[in-house]
Amino acid sequence: MSTDHGGFQLAASQKVTLVVGVLNLAAAALHVLPLSPVQHWAQLATGAAGLLMARSPDRARLFGMLLVVGYGAMLAWDLETATSFGAWLPVRMIASGVAIEVAAVRTGGRSAGAPSGSRPDRRRTRSDPRPGPRPR
Repeated sequence: MSTDHGGFQLAASQKVTLVVGVLNLAAAALHVLPLSPVQHWAQLATGAAGLLMARSPDRARLFGMLLVVGYGAMLAWDLETATSFGAWLPVRMIASGVAIEVAAVRTGGRSAGAPSGSRPDRRRTRSDPRPGPRPR
């Protein structure tokens, strides 16, 4: 099942990144969770970054890694307040980053419409500098 809108296809990691970005923007704009103003701004910035980085599978995967590392550091920094409700923001964002990475690994970075066995064309050309017998 592919997402095809006039030739525009999204990889699974891009779809997850887009969903994470939209949900973070909505939660930050609507103040759904009782978080501090700094956490709302972090959520807003994360949502905007998610929307921008969902443009390519590589950027989406980078976004997932940044979520894991960045919010992991935030959680480690505020470990003494891990029992408060605000500590769930880093945990939720780390889980989102892991979900993006899992989606990228499961699809191998392919777009949604690419066949599962597809690989780049590896035929030799005349300008190929690899050693070997030359055609006569």
